[in-house]
Amino acid sequence: MAGLNHPFKAEVQAVRDIIKNVNGEITEQIKWAAPSFSYKGYMVTFNLWAKQHVHLVFHNGAILSNESGLLEGDYPDRRMAYFRSMAEVQAKRPALENAVREWVRLRNREGITMKAEQPDQQESDFPAKLSMPARRALLGAGYTRLEQLAGTTEGKLKQLHGMGPRGVDQLRNELALRGLRFAEDTKG
Repeated sequence: MAGLNHPFKAEVQAVRDIIKNVNGEITEQIKWAAPSFSYKGYMVTFNLWAKQHVHLVFHNGAILSNESGLLEGDYPDRRMAYFRSMAEVQAKRPALENAVREWVRLRNREGITMKAEQPDQQESDFPAKLSMPARRALLGAGYTRLEQLAGTTEGKLKQLHGMGPRGVDQLRNELALRGLRFAEDTKG
C-alpha cells in the first residue's frame, strides 16, 4: 500500500480494512498486482487498473444473494463492486460486510476443502494438461468433476473468465473418451 499510486488510495485502504475485519481467518495476498483476499479459496480481488473508482472482483460471486444490490454484472463466475468516494465506501459498508460474511458462511456450509493458501489444489478429474486459469474458472463456477460438464454447453463454459478455446477442446475430447459430450447450445 505504501507504494500504491491510485487516486482512490484512501478508499482502497478503507475497503481493505472492512474486508479484513469481517473474519480473522480471511487471508490477504497479492493477485493481479493488487490486494486479494481468500477464505477457503479466492474470495475478492482489487482491480487497480481502473482509476475512476475502486473496483472489486468477487470470484465466484454468483453464489452470493446480493439483496443489497452491491454486486454488479451477470457473469457466470464473478460479480463486481465499485466505490467512487469515501462516502460511498461508508454507505456500502454494511452490504460489503454482509457479502463477505455470506461468502464465509457458504464456504463453511459447503465444506469446501480447498485451502486459502492453495486455491488451485481442489481435487478434480479434469485433464492434467488443462491450464491453471481454465481449471480455476471451472472450480470457481462449482465444477469439480468432468461428468458435471456433460450438463452444460460449450457457450456457457466459454463465458468463464480463464476458459479459452483450447481448454474447451481439451474438455470436449476428455468427455468423448468417456462417452459423454456437452449439452447442445439452444438458440432462442
